Amino acid sequence: MITAIILILIITIIIIIHINYMFTMNSGIEFLTICTIVILIAILIVHSIFIATKRYEYNIFATKRTAFIETLENSRRSMKYQNIALTKDISNWNIQLASKKYHNKVPIIGQYIDDRFETLTPIK
Repeated sequence: MITAIILILIITIIIIIHINYMFTMNSGIEFLTICTIVILIAILIVHSIFIATKRYEYNIFATKRTAFIETLENSRRSMKYQNIALTKDISNWNIQLASKKYHNKVPIIGQYIDDRFETLTPIK
């Protein structure tokens, strides 16, 4: 959504500059207009980087979570005395998942969080 808004702003500014040039035949572009375009392009680049990293962040989280679940299942079968430590680790993973799900619902931040976090269920 923000990407589209930034692109529309850049295109609008370019059109305004072109129309201004057509009517005034003045080739000088104001410094403020150039600064605005540069700032919008910089915002677009930063936004694109954040969008690109959200998939990576999800894959790392999902891989670590899967490994933890496998370790948890193995330890539940073999060692009964580590239940307290496992409970603490389970709660940490569930807290991280709840945090990701919450941030995914926040309007501006949510676009930088992968939607696949919503499909994950808490560890029991």
